[in-house]
Amino acid sequence: MLKEKRLEKYIERRIDERDRMKRREKAEKVELIVDRKQVDFWCKTCKREYRSIGRSRKGINNTQWYVSRCVCGKYNIRRMYSTDPYLYLSKMLRRERVNSYYDTIDPTHEMFDIFYGGEKRL
Repeated sequence: MLKEKRLEKYIERRIDERDRMKRREKAEKVELIVDRKQVDFWCKTCKREYRSIGRSRKGINNTQWYVSRCVCGKYNIRRMYSTDPYLYLSKMLRRERVNSYYDTIDPTHEMFDIFYGGEKRL
């Protein structure tokens, strides 16, 4: 009698655990479908920049990153915060930074005369 009750409880726990696992797997599949986005990546192996559909992941403290696979077969990570290596390795972003740097020169800057000519106006 006691063994039968234990066995019934064990079976119920296993069924509940199996149902929880199935629900979790379904939720993960839905999350993967929803959290895909086209993002720029930098591959250290091929030393090239490419755009691919990345899968979003979340970690501790709600940090977010995207994962994608390069043509060479290496997985690359794009972090969505200020210490992302892509921000320093990307040639396209470097070009944009240089262009915007010269666009925001103030009159006290030494290059102001070269770009705008004439006297410095304050």
